[in-house]
Amino acid sequence: MVLADAGQLPTQLERREDPRPARRPVGHVGIRVDVREHPAWQGNGFVAVGVVVALAAAAALWTAGPVGIAVGVLAVLAAGIVAASIAVIQPGQTLVVQFFGDYVGTIRRTGLVWVRPLTLRRAVSIRVRNFEPIS
Repeated sequence: MVLADAGQLPTQLERREDPRPARRPVGHVGIRVDVREHPAWQGNGFVAVGVVVALAAAAALWTAGPVGIAVGVLAVLAAGIVAASIAVIQPGQTLVVQFFGDYVGTIRRTGLVWVRPLTLRRAVSIRVRNFEPIS
């Protein structure tokens, strides 16, 4: 918008539209998105299952006395955290890992995977979609 006269009071300003069209779409000026993907930490999922079983067995064996009960409770909590960090990645998918909202990395390996605990994981399809009609 162009003002009619800069010397007039603000209440008396007359506004008219700019006759020149915009050269670029509004809202697209200066926006640039750089995508940088890097691998997240991943471990063998079967090792994680072994760790969960070992911690559960340790919790079951250490039940003698108050110290043993405390160690058993800690072992159960640790087994729960490790078990929650096991993920299954299907073929044709990747896993995007975030830790408290920050991008940690991407896991492209399929199968049973041990991921960093206490993270948010989202499966993303990497299937190639072809929209060309078949004739």
